[in-house]
Amino acid sequence: MMGKILGNAGILFLLTVSCLVSAQGVLQVVDEMGAPLKAVQAGRPFTVELNLSGGGALDEAPVIEGIDQFEVQDSSWSHSVINGEVSVAYRYNVVAQKPGDYIVGPALFSQDGVQEVSNSVQVEVGTEHQSDEKEDAPVLVRLSLDKDRAVAGERIVATLRYYYTDPSCRLRNFIEQTAEGITRKKARGPRQDTEYIDDVEYDYIEMDWDMYPKKTGEITVPAFAAEYEAKMPRNPMFGGISRLLGMASAQKRAYSNAVTIQVDQVPPSDQAVQGVGAVDSFELSAHPAIVSQGEGAVVTLTLKGDFDPDQIEIEGLHGVPDELRYYESKESSQEPESMADFATKEFEYIVQGLQTGSFEIPAQTFHYYDVNSRSYQTITTAPLSMTIMPGAAKKTFSPPSSNDALQKKESLLLAKNELRPTRKPFILPWWLFFLLVIMPFFVWVFRRGHSSLSIHRKKTYRVRRARKAFSRAETQLDVLQKEKKSERIYALFIELFSDKWQIPIGTITTEYIMQRLQDIGMPENEREQWSIFFADIAQQAFGAKQTDKQTIDLFKKAEQWLKRLQQLL
Repeated sequence: MMGKILGNAGILFLLTVSCLVSAQGVLQVVDEMGAPLKAVQAGRPFTVELNLSGGGALDEAPVIEGIDQFEVQDSSWSHSVINGEVSVAYRYNVVAQKPGDYIVGPALFSQDGVQEVSNSVQVEVGTEHQSDEKEDAPVLVRLSLDKDRAVAGERIVATLRYYYTDPSCRLRNFIEQTAEGITRKKARGPRQDTEYIDDVEYDYIEMDWDMYPKKTGEITVPAFAAEYEAKMPRNPMFGGISRLLGMASAQKRAYSNAVTIQVDQVPPSDQAVQGVGAVDSFELSAHPAIVSQGEGAVVTLTLKGDFDPDQIEIEGLHGVPDELRYYESKESSQEPESMADFATKEFEYIVQGLQTGSFEIPAQTFHYYDVNSRSYQTITTAPLSMTIMPGAAKKTFSPPSSNDALQKKESLLLAKNELRPTRKPFILPWWLFFLLVIMPFFVWVFRRGHSSLSIHRKKTYRVRRARKAFSRAETQLDVLQKEKKSERIYALFIELFSDKWQIPIGTITTEYIMQRLQDIGMPENEREQWSIFFADIAQQAFGAKQTDKQTIDLFKKAEQWLKRLQQLL
């Protein structure tokens, strides 16, 4: 009896597989619930379904013309037998990325060598979802861009919001879509807030991200989806046990609108374009700005603004003097932390001084297309002054003499062969044991206090340096005078101004000092005397020969200028 049942099942299976479709084929477009539709939304999945009925066997799988216009996410087929008639359904879940009118079909299939053709279907793809029935969805999902027109490479900020009025409709995740021709950066968020829509207060969850178009023309950002958990009504038959049976909630999906944006081509330029966007600042700096001959300083080009850091191009430093040599070190970038923040791109170089003296790296330029003025702009840094001091003599290492090595070897041999007396076992005193137990606590307290003190000292470092700038300079001047190192007076005053004004050493130039002295009210004749003195100590720093009398006079002038500057600053 069992063999007969299996035999009948096998025959039915063979009939199902072999008795496929004949000439009758119907092509249609349906939504997620299987309802026919003629209009769909860009980014929202729909199904292209081919239903075949009749008898006979297909020579090969059907081919649907025009389905390659969409992104096919998955496909499946199924069959059924009703009153001896076999029906087969082929389903293709697809997504349209761009709005427009599409023709799907006809579907081509062959039966026993005879070519058959189905009908065609016209599909209208738009940015908004169209439905004849009112959707029963207690949530809203909206996608927006901060502009409706841009140029290739310009920053576009996209914002996606999930609105809800019922707290039980908990958001699970966003289903992201990709837009052809747009580079997308990492999303920021989520953030929560409230908003009134049609006099109804909604809570919403928001995320935003930056996008940079690479192609021109009309580009569509397809609809995004939000998967959320909706509370289901309980079955009174089961009472409170329905929650344990998993019947309290269901996973649902809501779609946003799609958004289109017009992307224009950047106009041609007679110079090499290094970026597209808006530039807030362009700086050239060195750390440190005063180095010894042969040592290297880190020179950094920092660009800050509204642009894509990955598309910024700067090919090295230009106009570097022959007395300096530079090497490319690294590039680094930082994406905006919020919609209102700027991006940062840094180019680092190692600059080495080959000769002593004061040298200037000329101003660096950046040529870019400014999206605010819709024109090409060139921004320039300030020139950078670097001071190369004479290098200090290095101590040479003298190897030990043969006699010292021999004595050391003999002492090691004697220590190895000497007799060692037997000692009594060591017993740990109780007070030492107690001290070892409580020692970790004191170590922890010490480390915490030291850490807090270090943080406080770092925060107040600049202020403390500024407060003690003159006292430190006077002490250093006394030491230099005793050691007769007049070539270090120049560096002493540079460090004094850096500490007092709380600015990096690399930004201090002769012109900057003169401007600051003028701003604080120093008379013109006194500024001229200062200029002469500053030139003298600069010449002395770079190896100019002076007599002992001139050196003594230089220290006296330095002491007088310290007192005068302390009165002014």
